[in-house]
Amino acid sequence: TVIHGEAPGALEGAGNFDRAFIGGSGGNLRDILAWVWDHLDGGGIVTATAVTLDTAAGTAGFFREKGVRCDIIQASITRLEDAAGHRMFRAQNPVFIMTAHKEQA
Repeated sequence: TVIHGEAPGALEGAGNFDRAFIGGSGGNLRDILAWVWDHLDGGGIVTATAVTLDTAAGTAGFFREKGVRCDIIQASITRLEDAAGHRMFRAQNPVFIMTAHKEQA
């Protein structure tokens, strides 16, 4: 189920769940992660993306404080563009993809 809106407020009343995908925090990263973690069932998985190192570090730090391992991968995307009669790949911003598993209760 996709929940549209600004988190964590838009999540109120959503109940518990077993998977969460966070894409963008709008400056509310810590509050969003805390709400999601509190409502994540045991055995659940949280995946978050970030385009800034600060957001990636904040997410990893949150899970470290919870005593949970956070796996991080970084994906790089390039786009083929025309440049002065030639075709070349131009790098886009890297994306960090972080995943944490909540243990069964």
